[in-house]
Amino acid sequence: MMKLRGLVLGVLLVAPMTAQAASCRDQWSSVNDMLVNSGALETGLPGLVREGVNDTCRISGVEIPTRDGHVSVATKTITWSGTDMERFVNDGLPPTALSLSIEGISVRPEFGDKALSYLNEVQSRGRTVDLALSANWDFESRALTLAAFNLEFPQEDHIRLSADVEGVDLTSASTIQLSVGSATLTRFSADIRSLRMFQDYFLQPLGLALLNDSEDPAAKVLELKDTAKTQIGFVPDSILPTASKEAFLQIVDAMPELSGSLALNATAEPGLGAARFIPLAMSVGRKSPQQIWEVFEGVRIDATFDPF
Repeated sequence: MMKLRGLVLGVLLVAPMTAQAASCRDQWSSVNDMLVNSGALETGLPGLVREGVNDTCRISGVEIPTRDGHVSVATKTITWSGTDMERFVNDGLPPTALSLSIEGISVRPEFGDKALSYLNEVQSRGRTVDLALSANWDFESRALTLAAFNLEFPQEDHIRLSADVEGVDLTSASTIQLSVGSATLTRFSADIRSLRMFQDYFLQPLGLALLNDSEDPAAKVLELKDTAKTQIGFVPDSILPTASKEAFLQIVDAMPELSGSLALNATAEPGLGAARFIPLAMSVGRKSPQQIWEVFEGVRIDATFDPF
């Protein structure tokens, strides 16, 4: 009888703790609520969420429509896990650590023609993108570390980013708001490889934005390249050393048929945050290049570019 009472008591004690745990279904529901409340989506995303090992969650076949209805983003699988997910579900606060993987991302335009839409869907299967994110926040140091934000494209092309941000307080909604003014970026790194990535994924939207209504796009491209080279030359050597300027000049020269590998490492001492830009924003009249570059004092960007 004593053993039975002990077992019942143990179950009663553990049950509330289990009830407080954020299930994968709860987490996905909170994501949907956040997207709908922010106006990003009109309705929540359907899908069967599965519980995995080590508190990992997984959902397959999610398709995300855009608000105009002409384009949707399809995914094969979304997998995630995090620390302190209960506060995300219960209070809408970000987890203190997050690991996210999205496999098989493809963009599907709606052409208004069933045959064309079908063919585009088949064609896009060989041009899917994978995303991986890993980030964590340290309570003691108030430091947010973006260990990885990686986009993997076909033909081994990729964009791989990492960063360190200090002065971030995720304790509550109010401290998060205050962090907007106090957070500073102290380190940023990028490893970018493009054999065809730039042309296949970024050239058209970038070109349409820069060449809008241009009667001679080729001449406009040359003009833009000359302007970019001039602006690169104006950057102080303390911010962009000579070797880094040469790397960016190589990138500009290669446009619009960019193909190569870029490695970039940037540091800021002290960190680069919103407070640095307040004096510049409050100054009256047109900003001089000297005023602009004073904001970036202590920032150093080291870059190399290897063309293919």
